[in-house]
Amino acid sequence: MEPQPNKTAIRTFLRGDSIMKLTSHEFGWKNIVLEEHEASPREIPEVSIDSILLMQWRGNSNASGEHASSGNSFVSYKKRPGIMTLYPPGFVPAARTATPSQLLFCALDKHFFSTVLEHHREDGRRGPSIGRPGIASDEPMFFDPHLSQLVLLLRDETRSGGESGPLYAEYLTQALAARLVAITDKNGASGNRPSEALSVKALNLIIDRMEADPISSFGIEGLAAEAGYSYNRFLQAFRSSTGYTPHQYLLHLRLTRAKDLMRKRDRPLLEIALECGFASHAHFTRAFRKRYGIAPSQFRTDR
Repeated sequence: MEPQPNKTAIRTFLRGDSIMKLTSHEFGWKNIVLEEHEASPREIPEVSIDSILLMQWRGNSNASGEHASSGNSFVSYKKRPGIMTLYPPGFVPAARTATPSQLLFCALDKHFFSTVLEHHREDGRRGPSIGRPGIASDEPMFFDPHLSQLVLLLRDETRSGGESGPLYAEYLTQALAARLVAITDKNGASGNRPSEALSVKALNLIIDRMEADPISSFGIEGLAAEAGYSYNRFLQAFRSSTGYTPHQYLLHLRLTRAKDLMRKRDRPLLEIALECGFASHAHFTRAFRKRYGIAPSQFRTDR
């Protein structure tokens, strides 16, 4: 029989009612189960799980609440869409969720993960026991764009009804486990380790600043100083955390805002372009076409 994560690992972790939007369980994939859930705010007691659980927060808005820490106290959190948490087998502390949650889970078989870890060691690098992925134990949140892409590919394959077949799912599962090993290996060869990511606190601070005023011309030195990083270290850490350079992320925010404003068909495109921080209609059109493959005027006509 092929190894499988515990069938109830995700349900055990959720500790209460939820709406399951998606599951890969019926496909019988080796070593992994993917599920997407919606859960209401509630008190969540401590629990023990026996699979490796990767959880990604989805949706269009931040999630907030509290999780238990040492000394029986609770620490507040704010999690942006895309942020992940990795739970090794064993104890999961209590939590209090304050907002509705849209959650994407990957439950991995722990014996399979151990095999991937051993292969990693045989390649000449030391791997740690499963734990938090390259972040401090008191900051159990992170973002890795490569890992996120693998999770979303598995989600898309689940949505398709497993149309690409079990071999494709097995390939993605192997890649996901290998990436998890790579980003939990603090003692691996420095040339192979991913760049250090921003702390969640620093990432939230910088993104809040950008989202609050995306038309401003932010300077990298100023953002780095706000985050408490040197210029070069900030550039590397921001890209590792988001998959974008600061300029690319700001452009993404401006284009997203422009798309929202374009729903009002009576507003001239030049007015929208200037309001969103573009120097001219031509500048806006070039950026929009490069990002979405069509001109703003065509986008508005097609809606």
